[in-house]
Amino acid sequence: MQNNQLNYFITIFIVVGVFAYISLFGAFSKPVSLKASQGKLDLSGIDLSKTSPIRLDGEWEFYPMKLYSSSDFKNNAIQGTFIQVPKAWNYSDEWKHVIPTRSYATYRLVIKLENTNQIYSIKIPGIQTAYTLYANGKVLTRVGKVATNPKEAQPSSKNMLINFITDQKELELIFHVSNYHFSSAGIWTSLFLSTDQNLISLQNQNSYFELFLFGSLIIMGGYHLFLYLMRSKNKAAIYFAFLCIFIATRVLLAGETIIFSLLPFLTWFAAIKLLFFLFPVSLVLFAFFNRELFPDEFNNKLFYFNVFSALPYLVVVLAFDSYTISKSFIYLVIVILLQMLIYLYVIVKASFLKREGASVFLIGYIAILTSIINDILHDNGVIHTQYLVPFGFFTLIFCQAIMLAFKFTLAFFQVENLSDRLLKTNAAYRRFVPEEFLKFLNHKEITSVKLGDQVRKEMSIFFSDIRSFTALSEAMSPEENFKFLNSYLKRAGKPIQKFNGFIDKFIGDAIMALFPEKPEDAIKAAIETIRMLHSYNAHRIKFNYSPIKVGIGIHTGDIMLGTIGYQERMESTVISDAVNLASRMEGLTKYYGANILISEDVLKGLEDESKFNFRVLDWVQVKGKNKKVTVIEILDGIDEVNLKRYLETKPLFEMAVNSYILKDIEAALNIFKEVISKNPSDKASELYIKRCEYFIKNGIP
Repeated sequence: MQNNQLNYFITIFIVVGVFAYISLFGAFSKPVSLKASQGKLDLSGIDLSKTSPIRLDGEWEFYPMKLYSSSDFKNNAIQGTFIQVPKAWNYSDEWKHVIPTRSYATYRLVIKLENTNQIYSIKIPGIQTAYTLYANGKVLTRVGKVATNPKEAQPSSKNMLINFITDQKELELIFHVSNYHFSSAGIWTSLFLSTDQNLISLQNQNSYFELFLFGSLIIMGGYHLFLYLMRSKNKAAIYFAFLCIFIATRVLLAGETIIFSLLPFLTWFAAIKLLFFLFPVSLVLFAFFNRELFPDEFNNKLFYFNVFSALPYLVVVLAFDSYTISKSFIYLVIVILLQMLIYLYVIVKASFLKREGASVFLIGYIAILTSIINDILHDNGVIHTQYLVPFGFFTLIFCQAIMLAFKFTLAFFQVENLSDRLLKTNAAYRRFVPEEFLKFLNHKEITSVKLGDQVRKEMSIFFSDIRSFTALSEAMSPEENFKFLNSYLKRAGKPIQKFNGFIDKFIGDAIMALFPEKPEDAIKAAIETIRMLHSYNAHRIKFNYSPIKVGIGIHTGDIMLGTIGYQERMESTVISDAVNLASRMEGLTKYYGANILISEDVLKGLEDESKFNFRVLDWVQVKGKNKKVTVIEILDGIDEVNLKRYLETKPLFEMAVNSYILKDIEAALNIFKEVISKNPSDKASELYIKRCEYFIKNGIP
C-alpha cells in the first residue's frame, strides 16, 4: 500500500518534470545564433522583427590594452585580431598570456542589417566589471567606469536592454571593457540583437519566470518556517526554510539581476559579497538539513567535513576583496562537487536501506547536482546555457512537497489501522500496577484492581540515586541517556529482586523499592548494589566511560499502599512519612560522602546487627519529627582496604561525633583530625572538621 502510493507520487513527479523541462527548453531555445566571423556578422536578408533574437556569438575583433574609437578604424588603419565571444579573455587560449585578467580592451563587431530607420535593441549581460558601448561612433550606454588603471575604474555589472535607431545598413558595435575587480574579464555571456519588441518580450519572459521561482521559493520557505514554529523539534524545517530564502535571493542576483531594480541603492561590491556569501552558508545549511533527514547515513565525519570545508571560503568572502573572492571560487567549486558526491552516496544508501522518503529525495538530489554542475560550467564559460540551480532546487522542493503529502497519507492509514488496538492497549496500561501490589491488595489479576484499594503494612523503603546525573546526562545524546539508564537499571534491579524486594517506581535515574519481609533484606540489597557498581564501573572504564557513584537511603516504617487517580487513569502509590524519611536518607549520602545510610529504625529491626559493619554518623532534625533522627552509615560494600581503615577508625570517629554532640568542639576537632590522618578518604570527618573550625571561629550556636 505504502510503496504503491510512493510510486504514484513519483510517477506524477516525472510527468510534471518532463512537461516542465519541455517548457523550459522551449523558452530558452528561442534565440537564434548566426556565428560572426573575423569581426563581421551578415544579417542582410533577415528581418529581425520576424525572427527570434540573434546571438552575437563568434569571432569579434579584439584589441588588448587599447581603447579604440570608431574613427581609429577608418581606412582599415588597424589590423584586426580576434577573440571568441562569449569567453573571458583570461580563459582564452590565444589571449590569456597576452593580456592580464586585470586590464582593459576593445571589442568590435560590424553587423550588416536588412532594414534601416527601425528601432533595434541589444541585450547586454553583466560584463565584468565596466564597459562603454558605442554604436556607429555614438555612446549607447555606460555601466561602471572604464579606465586604464584600477584607481580610476568603477566596477558595476547589470543586465541592460538598450534601444537605438540607425539609418545605416552597417552597424558597428564597439565595447570598451575594463576589469580590475573580478576573476573573469571581458564578454563571457552571449549578447542578443533584435527589435525592441522581441527583446523586451524575451527579457520579460525571463524576468517573469525568475520572479515565479523567487515567489515559489519564498512561499515554500515561509511554509517550512511555519512548520518549525508549530513544532520546533522539527529542525529540518527551519534549515530548509532558510535554504529556500537564500536560493530565492540568489535568483534575484543572477540572471536578469532583478535585485538592482528592486534595490537601486545596492552597490556592485555589496551584490558580489552577498552573491558569494550565499554559497558557503547554503552549503552549511544543506549539511544540517541532511543531518536531520538521514542521521544514520550522514554520520559525524561526513557532516563535519561538509560543514568545515565550506567555512574557509566564508572567511574569504567576509574578509577579502571581490577579485580574491571570485578568484578563490574554484576552491568552493571543488568543495561543492565533493559534497554533492557525498550527498549522492548518503541518499543512495538511504534508498537501499528503505529510509522514509529517500527514494523521492534521490530524484531531487540528482536534479540539484545536475543544475550545480551546469551553473559551474556556465559561470566558467565552458558551456553557454542558463543558471539552473533555482530549477534544481525547485525540483527538490517538489520532492519535499511529495514527501509531506505522503507522510500525511501514511499517518492517516496508520491511525486508522491501529486505533482499535491502541485503545485496548492504553486501557490496560492506564490501570497497570506492579505485580507485587496485587498480592498485598489481595487481587490475583490486574483487571480486578479498583480505584481506592489500599492496605497498611510495615516495610523497609529503599531509595537509590545516581550522583551528578544531570551533568552526566547533559554530556550524552538522548539515545545515549536511555541506553545508559537501561543498562544501569537492569543491573540495579537484580539485587532488589534477589533479596525479596520489588521496585515500586523509577523516578528518572532514581529507584524506589520496597522490602516487605525483613529490614536486613534492604541492607543486603544495598550492599550488593554497591558491589555491583564496582564491576559495572570497571565495564564502563573499559569502554572509555566515566565511572558513576550511587547513594542509597533506607528507612523502616508503616506505609499505606494503594491506588490513586480516577476511573480512567490510576496508578499505584505509597503514602507515608516513612517514604519521605527514606528519601531524606538518600539525599544525605551526597552530603556525607557515604554509599549507604539507614535510620535507627532499620538498625533496631535487624535480628542480628553484627552481620553488618556500620557506624553512627550523625543526628539530624527532620521536618515533621520532634526528635532528631539517628543517621547510620553502612560500611560494607566498599573494597577491603578502605573497609579496614573505616573499621579501625570507627571508635575514634564515634567518640569525635559524641564530643561534637556534647559541644566539646575543640576535642571533637582534634579527634576528627586524627581520624583523617589514619583514613584520608573519610568524607564525613572532613565535613565535621569544617563544622568545628567554623564554630571555633564564629561561636557555637
